[in-house]
Amino acid sequence: MISKAPYARCEECPLVNERCAPTMGPEDAKIVFVARSPGYHEARTGKVFSGPSGKVLDYLLNRYGVKREEIKLTNVVLCYCKEVPPAAISACSDRLRADLDRADIIIAGGSEATEAIVGDGSIAGNRGYIHKREATNGNHQSVIVTNNPAVVLRKSETFPDLVKDFRLALDPLPLLTKTELPHVQITNSVGEAERWLRRIIESSYSTLSVDIETTGLRPGARIVSLGLSASGDKAVVFGERVCSDPGIMRSILRTALTQPRVSYVYHNGKFDVRNLRYRGIPARVDQDTLLLSYSLDERSDEAVHNLEYLVKDILGWPRYEPYEVLKWKEKVRTLEKAARYEEADALEVPDSLYEYNGLDAAGTAQLLPILKERAIIGEVYERPYLETLLPTAESFIKAELNGMYYDVNAAADLLEFEVLPALSEMQDKLRYTMIGSAFTMRISNIDQVKRAA
Repeated sequence: MISKAPYARCEECPLVNERCAPTMGPEDAKIVFVARSPGYHEARTGKVFSGPSGKVLDYLLNRYGVKREEIKLTNVVLCYCKEVPPAAISACSDRLRADLDRADIIIAGGSEATEAIVGDGSIAGNRGYIHKREATNGNHQSVIVTNNPAVVLRKSETFPDLVKDFRLALDPLPLLTKTELPHVQITNSVGEAERWLRRIIESSYSTLSVDIETTGLRPGARIVSLGLSASGDKAVVFGERVCSDPGIMRSILRTALTQPRVSYVYHNGKFDVRNLRYRGIPARVDQDTLLLSYSLDERSDEAVHNLEYLVKDILGWPRYEPYEVLKWKEKVRTLEKAARYEEADALEVPDSLYEYNGLDAAGTAQLLPILKERAIIGEVYERPYLETLLPTAESFIKAELNGMYYDVNAAADLLEFEVLPALSEMQDKLRYTMIGSAFTMRISNIDQVKRAA
């Protein structure tokens, strides 16, 4: 059997009899765009990105002065399919590697391309960063992750992120700009922690950013790290030994986190404050960068409001979550999901968690003035942020800690004497509107259905 493309093992591929849209572009192209597989239009014409998604791609390339003819266009698999079989990806893998070897910049469009090139198919977790990759020929490459342009045709709200991703890939300025991360000081000494906290209490700070790390999402999860940042250019972190000391938690930390003159800032403060209150610290959320982000962008996609995404997108920070922290969090989630709380609490905390915690606190401090100014300009600061979102978060904290009073008898009376009569009245009004008289319409009665129509 003759392969449809060099290095493709078509004889092993379940798509061998499907139409093919081969790789297009110069062999020595320095930029390669990779998507999943040809769509119906591409398979019919035999040309990659010749359908509607190709017009989106052309717009993005032209926006940064790049012509389609200058780059290489390809897919993880070259043949048409609705769902990509793993065997097809494997059969086309050597061909894909050969297509990528001479590139300097690779744009991975979609989860399949991201999985094949970066090794992790999460777009939300990988976009916004310049991933480094070594090709099989030793060439060092930069990989940028984004959505497949075809997604924009179904979900227009993804377009702004697509533009940002292509800017990162095609505009040379971001590649040359390096952001210096804040300095983080860490202590696991109770005595040193007391001195640091006293200095914070005696300082003239008007704003303090707070972030905690725990062994799970439940209120009783163990606090293993607490980061504070006032200016955003530096942070202090109190490690596991300090956070587990009852004296620190009940006295000096309680004072540091409840000063009337200080405005306390969190990112998703509902989680942090709930856990602090569970331990007897009456913390409060005065500002919340997560809720400010929701005020400015109503998309429900959590990744858009994630702290790491915001500091990357707004502040230009590189990825700072260490691999050990990522794996530790995954273990915690798995154990908590299985209700194995004691095992989750007993997990050894990676040392790199402390610096990560401090950067979270510093990033939150840096984001606040930017998001606040945008919210004021966008006229969403007073409402819904201050008047609705912050009070609602406080209500959720109380409900999660104390539960909610539910009167079964009152609920039954409400249903019987108010809800059901109101529904019946609405039903009668609807019948009058549709039919012109009140009667019970039966679907099996053709005359009644005709009158309703």
